[in-house]
Order: sequence, then structure tokens, then C-alpha cells
Amino acid sequence: MKNIEKIRNMSAEELARIIHSNKCDCCGYGEDGMDCDVCDEGIVKWLEQEADKPSIFEPKEGETYWSVYSNGHLIEAKNTNLSADERLIAFGNACTDRSVMARKAHDLKLWSLLWNFAEENNDEMDWDDADEWKYYIYFNHKLKEWNINPTFQYENETPHFSSESLAQRAIDEIVLPWERGEL
Repeated sequence: MKNIEKIRNMSAEELARIIHSNKCDCCGYGEDGMDCDVCDEGIVKWLEQEADKPSIFEPKEGETYWSVYSNGHLIEAKNTNLSADERLIAFGNACTDRSVMARKAHDLKLWSLLWNFAEENNDEMDWDDADEWKYYIYFNHKLKEWNINPTFQYENETPHFSSESLAQRAIDEIVLPWERGEL
């Protein structure tokens, strides 16, 4: 996806935050509260620059990229526009920035372990039953700890657990050993 598509898909809040961060002091503290021409031109210039930037997830022909191999290790490849390259790129498993792909591989391992744990241990969950709590875990960055959140709705792409105690087991048996590098 090119950056112009990402910009088009931004929420109003995301775009406002970026635009606000590109304003000069006179716009924020001016007497009439109106944007000056300098800021408007700067925002247009920024949008044009962002729109033209290539995506790190779509390596061009001849460009080196990194991919997560089936064993979880990273492999380096050169995009030769063969069907194998095209499939990896289309699946989202190609990136020209090795550090980004290393983080992705690390996080994918945790997601896979949690998904497997949930599939093996969950009691049956009825997503049509609004009175039945389901649970998911998340990392609270402010408190620097893993927490459990109850929900009635499906949280996209997050492994869910049929009980709070099972979610706690997932933290104890999967997440904490994963953080320590034991898994």
C-alpha cells in the first residue's frame, strides 16, 4: 500500500494530530486563530512527500527484503518479481527494514502461541450470547504489565479465552516465558 493510500485511510483524529504537529507557533497562538499560509503550504508539502514515499512492505524489483520463514527465523531475499516474491508481498510477509520484520516475527510467535493455547484449552464460547463474558489479554504500557479484559464482543485478531482464569494461565504459561525468551 502506498503512503497516499495510508493517508486516505487515516481517521480524522490521526490526520488532525499530524496536521497540528506541522503548524507554526503563530497559528496556535495567533490573534485570530486562523492558520497562516506558511503552515498550509508546509502541510501540503508534507502530504506530497508522504504520498510519494515507497512502502517498506512493497520492495521494488531488485530490492532486498526480509521475510519470516516457517521456523520463525528471518530470511533475506532479493525481489525478482517471481511468483514467490509476489505471494510473500501480497501476504504481508516482506519488508525492506530488517528491524521491523524482526519485531513482527517476535510478535507473531506470541500471537501463534496464544492462539494455539486458546484453541486447546477454551470451553465452547457462544458469540451470540451477550451475557457470556469472553476475555482477552493485553499489555498495559503505562503500568508495564499484562492485564485481562472482559468483553462481550469479538476484538479483531485477538485470541480470546473462555474464562478469566484461563486468560491468567495464558499469561503465566505463555506470555511470561515468551518475554523471558524461554519459548
